[in-house]
Parts: sequence; C-alpha cells; structure tokens
Amino acid sequence: LPPKLAMQGHLEKVHAKSHAFTPSSAKRYFFLTPQPSATLLYFRSEVDCRVGKVRGFVNIGADCRVETDVSGSRSFVVHTPERQLRLIAESPSEAQRWVT
Repeated sequence: LPPKLAMQGHLEKVHAKSHAFTPSSAKRYFFLTPQPSATLLYFRSEVDCRVGKVRGFVNIGADCRVETDVSGSRSFVVHTPERQLRLIAESPSEAQRWVT
C-alpha cells in the first residue's frame, strides 16, 4: 500500500453502466493518497486493502474535478479525462469530508 494516507473509508461505488432510474452500486473500501500525485484506490473490503488487493484506482491530477450532486447530498462525482466515478457516502457530512 502507499506509505501515506490522506483519507480512507467505505463508500458505495455506482456502477458505470447503471440506469438512471435504477442505479446499482457496490460498497467498496477507498484509500486516498495525498497530493501532489494523489490516487484514489478502491478495494472490495478493508481486509483486501490491508493485503494490497486493489480492485481499481483513479489518478487525481490537476485535470480532475469533483462535484457534489446537491447541497447536503451523500453523493459526489469524480471526473477525470478517462472516466466518471459516482460515489455515495454514508452521510452528507462524510461526503463533505471526501470532497474537501
């Protein structure tokens, strides 16, 4: 695992091919490394994180932006040139911790 940590915890990852009216998601364990070369890694579980079994990752660079759906929402979207990653936190305050 990366030696330094900026944030970690559980989020729901909305599947990219979900339908707008019936989105499907999976709970994943996320690990955000600090700037300047920040990376958001995700794992099936916290145990997988501890053993380094990465499920996927997103490089968080200067061309990345994060937007919340609405004020007080639990969900937010990470936009990169390669993809969009829609995430749902357990509470609005938890979502705010991830986006700031």
